[in-house]
Amino acid sequence: MAPVPAKATRRFQTNDFAAEVRVTEKVRIYGNVFTVLVFAGSFAAAVLSPQAMAPLVMLYALGIAVLNWRNFKLAPKSFLPIAAGVSLLAWALASALWSLDPGLSLERSLRLFLMIALAALVAIVLPNVRVGKRGALIIAGAIFCASGLIILDTVLGLSIGPHLAKGGDPYDRTGPLFVLLLLPTFTIIDGRFGRKVSISLVFLSVAAVLLLSNKASVLALILGLGAWIVYMALRRFGPQLAVAAILVFTVVQPLGVAAFHSQIGQWSLSSNAESGIRHRAYIWAFSAEKALERPVFGWGIGTSRAVPGGDTKATFLRPDGTIAGQGEAIPLHPHNAFLQVFLEMGLVGMGLVALTLSVAAYRFARLLQPAGLLGPGIAFIVAALTISSISFGAWQGWWVSAQLLVGALLTGLARTHTRAVGKAESVR
Repeated sequence: MAPVPAKATRRFQTNDFAAEVRVTEKVRIYGNVFTVLVFAGSFAAAVLSPQAMAPLVMLYALGIAVLNWRNFKLAPKSFLPIAAGVSLLAWALASALWSLDPGLSLERSLRLFLMIALAALVAIVLPNVRVGKRGALIIAGAIFCASGLIILDTVLGLSIGPHLAKGGDPYDRTGPLFVLLLLPTFTIIDGRFGRKVSISLVFLSVAAVLLLSNKASVLALILGLGAWIVYMALRRFGPQLAVAAILVFTVVQPLGVAAFHSQIGQWSLSSNAESGIRHRAYIWAFSAEKALERPVFGWGIGTSRAVPGGDTKATFLRPDGTIAGQGEAIPLHPHNAFLQVFLEMGLVGMGLVALTLSVAAYRFARLLQPAGLLGPGIAFIVAALTISSISFGAWQGWWVSAQLLVGALLTGLARTHTRAVGKAESVR
């Protein structure tokens, strides 16, 4: 039999997301090593400085692009997600025309462009990711060290993380990152070292998250696992469940807050809940009230802090009349990414965000389903949406980058698994 030519090792492989990638064995090996190192490094970033996620993921995307820059082409299915992203960017730029601060809106539009470009880059050039035992061992070691550091830090009061990170205690952001990173980690470790090792590491990481006392992380973990259970009961409708989750959080949730903003505001001022929860509810009520003043066009991207009355301080009283705390109506942003989109970009922007994320989630789910990874994929989507809805702003690059990294890893693992299954079936 004649030897197979070297060029035969290259072929286009459709990732069913945005592109077809011609992968060589050399590129795949380098891509796997790079992915393992970046993913393991993300645990260190989660503990020491979560803001480092943005440059870390940018480095990852550019590194993968360099490996594949001559070996990919856009797939026919890429039109809809690209069109949705471009439409969202165009609306963001247009909002500068009526913005309270046109310069700030243009700067936020540039940030949105970089986010969309980074997401497109990851989706287009992502190679198959196959994590071997050495790679899994590196990731397991990173989990063990990061979780152990948090546990020692919080139990013994060593304050290691806050001293190494600029800008204060990073642990408020560490919990959410850990919740996202756990999902693909379980898949990788379970596939290489078995269920006992993976569950042990997951329990260690969950213990670290609980010690951080981050309510958003705990809620995201609960809802994510709940979504996984729902998917197990409704496997046939996996992609539809992913889209439904997107629509609930991006459309139903902010409109629900807007519909009951008066009641939410009154509850925040008279409730017996802790002041932090009451302040968050007050921020949402005020943001929804202002969103309803310009419901179609919004106030302009990036202008949450500049809306009239945003610097008004509210006083939260205890039942005995003593002051429980104070807080501004909008300290930095609404702490609800999708309510922020409604406030800044109106119903049009909300619809475009929902469309863009729905298309991405549907493609993501279709890719993960044949590989048996849609369970953790659904959990990841719901956990990310939960945290985005109660903690962070819409344009925080480190948080968006973390979601892209986890989505990229799950996507790569799914492509590898699907390709391996296809080969096995062809052999039979």
